[in-house]
Formats: sequence, structure tokens, C-alpha cells
Amino acid sequence: MGETGLRPYKLAFLLPGLLTLLAIILFPLLFTIRVSTSGWDAITPDLNWIGGANYSALWIDARFWESLARLGAMATGTVIIQYVLGFALALLVWHDVKARRFFRLLFLIPMMTTPVIMSVIWRTILHESLGPANDLLQLIGLGPYPWLTSSGWAVTSVMMVEVWQWTPFMFLLLLT
Repeated sequence: MGETGLRPYKLAFLLPGLLTLLAIILFPLLFTIRVSTSGWDAITPDLNWIGGANYSALWIDARFWESLARLGAMATGTVIIQYVLGFALALLVWHDVKARRFFRLLFLIPMMTTPVIMSVIWRTILHESLGPANDLLQLIGLGPYPWLTSSGWAVTSVMMVEVWQWTPFMFLLLLT
């Protein structure tokens, strides 16, 4: 009655889920490794083995290092902003506040939406001529801004959406 060991029939029930999980993880990983060690283009769809030539080309590619530096700056900036905002929100609902549960749920909504849906919504909001972001900014005498068509504003837009979507996660971590 108090036995906690796994019996063979229990393992048989777990096996299909485990095999599916392994397939979902292993196939893309192995395929990515295969493609990264191959010469491949759209004209000749064959995967020609070239070994580590792609990786050695990265060491001398200036665009790779520029994009890596930009990614590092964006990641550092967004994490710092998320931490500050998450900490502030956690402090706001830590004490006895009316409708505390409502605010906690409200803060978590951006994190619960899928990134694909959020990218479509934010692309619509930040559209240069049709989106409401520029319309609202023009009401207060600012804009319009090329949110998605200028490189500087595009980086700002990506950081803004990233902060908006993942600050609730930081809030949740800091609240616990």
C-alpha cells in the first residue's frame, strides 16, 4: 500500500509521452546541427557537408559581431528595465491594496499571450500610417514615428514589446 516505486505498467504509460518529447526536442536539434555544418542555398537544395566552415566564417564576419553586440545591448537593456518595472509592480501589490488579486492577474496577462499573436497585434499598433500609436502621439503633438521602418526605431520597438511581454515574469519572480 505504501509502495512508491514505479511499476513496469506505469512506465509503459509514460513511454509514448517520453518518446514524443524526445522527438520534438531531438529532431530539430540534430537537423539544426546538420544544416549548420552544410553548404545550402535555395537554388541547390542539397545539404553539402562542409564541416566547420560556417563556424570559422563567423569569426571573420563583421556583421555577425555587430549583431551579437546589438543583441547583447538589447538583452541587457530589456532585462534591466524589466527588473526595475517588475520590482516596482511587485512592491505595489505586496501591501494590502484594494483589488490586489485583480491587479496581479492584470499584470500577468501579457505573459500569458503567445508571442506570435502579440507580434501581430504590436505590428498593427505600431504601423506607421494605420496604427493607433502614431495617432495617439499626434494628439499630444508628437510623431509620427517610423516604428518599424527605421533601424533605430525598430530596435526601440522590439525592446518595448519585449519589456511589455516579459515584465510580468519578472514581477512574478520578484513577488514570490
